Amino acid sequence: MPPSTAPGIDGQADTDRVFTTSRLKAALLPARSLGADARVTATVTGRFGDYGRGDFGTCEAREELERESRDLDGDNAQQTVRVTPAAQRGDRSDPVEIELASMTAGRAQRYLDIRQRLLDACPVVTVDTEAAPVREHHRARSIGHLGDSALLETERVTGGDEYDGVATHDVVVRAGGVLVLVRNGGDEDRAVRIAALATRRVRAELYGADPRDLQGR
Repeated sequence: MPPSTAPGIDGQADTDRVFTTSRLKAALLPARSLGADARVTATVTGRFGDYGRGDFGTCEAREELERESRDLDGDNAQQTVRVTPAAQRGDRSDPVEIELASMTAGRAQRYLDIRQRLLDACPVVTVDTEAAPVREHHRARSIGHLGDSALLETERVTGGDEYDGVATHDVVVRAGGVLVLVRNGGDEDRAVRIAALATRRVRAELYGADPRDLQGR
């Protein structure tokens, strides 16, 4: 299986089953899967909300889409991982945040659909900051062969600090009724690879997929 792909769950398990925070926490990636120097620096559990990147306060479509997403909550577990050792930090793509959220498959798919509609409706928004207004540029596209459905979100901020114009990347994957969210800095390929790893682990740990099946697809 290519490193940036992972099978889905639809049709293979009960995708309306929901998982507790303890089950989700146990299904998070072990740090070693991201490299010998990777370290988990924080792990939290709680309730999932729409924590996607971006400030859409000036976009007219925001209110309607937020109303549609109010019931899309569920238990979650989230970890922050430092992928590179301290001596090599300075790469803006470090650390990486990985989050698992559990709801029914229908609600999880609605979350992806609403995020896509929001970013399509609000591709550029102006955000006031203490220093000066900045412009957020948003783009979303579907990713094939990653879970049951997946979205790559890219944000680029202009008019700001030394990171002006640098892109950041989030990947959201639906594996049955579990959302796998990876928030990464400037490395798009790494974000997709980590999302694939996390999705495969969700299949194995939460849905009981055979690890040999993961290797062969």
